[in-house]
Amino acid sequence: MNSADQARLRAVCLEVIGLEPGELESATDFTDDLNLDREDLADLFVAVEDAFDISLEEGMLRVRTYEDLEALVDDLIPA
Repeated sequence: MNSADQARLRAVCLEVIGLEPGELESATDFTDDLNLDREDLADLFVAVEDAFDISLEEGMLRVRTYEDLEALVDDLIPA
């Protein structure tokens, strides 16, 4: 994933979750660390899908951390 896409993904996540930049790290677990529920995660995934024009449906179940989300988005966006 290029740096522009990384920055865009981080910005989307920060906005949807309502965090400051220093509060989101690669190992941040969306449910354990941030206490996001299914609805929160659905909102996040929809925002990411819209920002990148991709569908996360197949890989959503394997996303627990920000790093997982970053890897999934990287796999799905065109090179």
